[in-house]
Amino acid sequence: LDVNADVSLGSGTNLLAPPSASFTVAGNWTTAGNFTHDNGTIKFDGASAANKTINPGSSNFYNLTFDTGATNHWKPITNTMFILGDLTLTAGFFDDAAAGTLSNIIAQGNVIGTGGTISFTSTNTFTHRAIGGGKNFGSSTGTAWTFNNLTEDNDGTARTITAVSGIGPKKINAGWTLHTSTTLSDVV
Repeated sequence: LDVNADVSLGSGTNLLAPPSASFTVAGNWTTAGNFTHDNGTIKFDGASAANKTINPGSSNFYNLTFDTGATNHWKPITNTMFILGDLTLTAGFFDDAAAGTLSNIIAQGNVIGTGGTISFTSTNTFTHRAIGGGKNFGSSTGTAWTFNNLTEDNDGTARTITAVSGIGPKKINAGWTLHTSTTLSDVV
């Protein structure tokens, strides 16, 4: 499914994705109803310069990819964004540039970039929670990622989070938390 506009799920609606399906979305994403990911991927790919928002409501994403124009900005708003699989940036910005109340982000898989930028300078918290094994974190392009608060966490089992080769520096403005039994390796 390729949506070259906004996706808006109204109250009482249900969008059930086929198993491991991929959706491509060029506009804003708003969920007041229910989205069931079924282990699929949402790829945000808008090409025109714009600030877009993502409000997941009470629904979770599985894999989330940003592959947008170099001047596109995507902002999570209102409700905490849960990414149960991987977060991948290949181009564009995942940041706090658009209007709306910035939400927290919890990513449970790999958080990797081959392009694009993460930049959250407002009062949210980005949590990288390694679930089900060791995970990778960082940009292979050397692009700096900025966080207001960054938490490295696990699922109660000792986990290793490995910095991606070529990672750019992380800038953390307010706080950095490393939870018990979480090991960071190759951090620069």
